[in-house]
Amino acid sequence: FITAVHINTSRKSVVVITADNKIYEFNMNLNSEAENEDSESVLTQWSKNNTDNLPKEWKTLKENCVGIFSDIENSSRLWFWGATWISRIDFDVDFPINKRRKQKKRTHEGLTITDESNFMNDEEDDEDDDIDMEISENLNVLLNQGNKIKSTDVQRNEESSGHFFFTDKYKPLLFVDLISSNELAIIERNPLTFHSKQKAFIQPKLVF
Repeated sequence: FITAVHINTSRKSVVVITADNKIYEFNMNLNSEAENEDSESVLTQWSKNNTDNLPKEWKTLKENCVGIFSDIENSSRLWFWGATWISRIDFDVDFPINKRRKQKKRTHEGLTITDESNFMNDEEDDEDDDIDMEISENLNVLLNQGNKIKSTDVQRNEESSGHFFFTDKYKPLLFVDLISSNELAIIERNPLTFHSKQKAFIQPKLVF
């Protein structure tokens, strides 16, 4: 089901967040005669490229998104927030594509599951593929070791670039919104006021 909706008039789109924290952006100006292929599709090009390629911070979220609002200076930058997190995404920029190689499926006996193509006479191609895969794996090991050393710098660069931001330092959150181009209002609930007899806070609900 849907947990949050935002109409972006500048981009002429509707942004929807599902219960599993998937972000979908739908076109509002569908035109069958449009020259731009993106305008003919229900999903925007950003959604096609990024809905299944969100950052790991989004993929591991345990709390639903309950609010969305646009940046004042750049309407393509959207803010999202939940009970324990705040995030900002620039919809003018695509996330890097995850190029990790898929592992082959194996049976309980350790045999590789094959299809009809495995029975063709392509032993030479298989040998070349194995060599390429081995080289690729070795390169990935070296790259991963380098990435671990530089992980802190990379995170800082990503945040400073303004394309993506995520934090969970504010919690528990009751409300978040912009009050100016460079000021964000964040309302937290004081943990010291929690007790078992206190009524639950009513979170924002969708009204149609």
